Amino acid sequence: MPGQRPSVGAWLRAPRAGPAWPRPPAVAARTLLLEKAHHPRDKTCAGGVIPKALHILDRLGIALDVPTVTVDRAGIAVPGGRVIVDEPSLCHVVRRREFDARLAWAARDRGVVLREGEHVTHVARDGDG
Repeated sequence: MPGQRPSVGAWLRAPRAGPAWPRPPAVAARTLLLEKAHHPRDKTCAGGVIPKALHILDRLGIALDVPTVTVDRAGIAVPGGRVIVDEPSLCHVVRRREFDARLAWAARDRGVVLREGEHVTHVARDGDG
């Protein structure tokens, strides 16, 4: 149809450019990261980065160089009481706008193809899965 962008045939590894992207360099060369918006962009979900994610970032050589607030205690009300978790550095809260942009740009700098402003309307599997 006139005005339509051509379809993209690619091996997709991550559906969007959030914290799920970290991959080894050999995989990065074959990875296409699609983002509906343009970075930096607003994201309404929480920005808690757990210690395991910090470890992965460190292994990848990516600094957590955005403003953070450390959470050492969390609580939740459940039927019949409350659950309290009291643990140093339980997580670090970040602004997703800044954090996700840094992750997406770090992926791009490591060979991942970052395509922003992409609206995924259909996903189809080929013969390889």
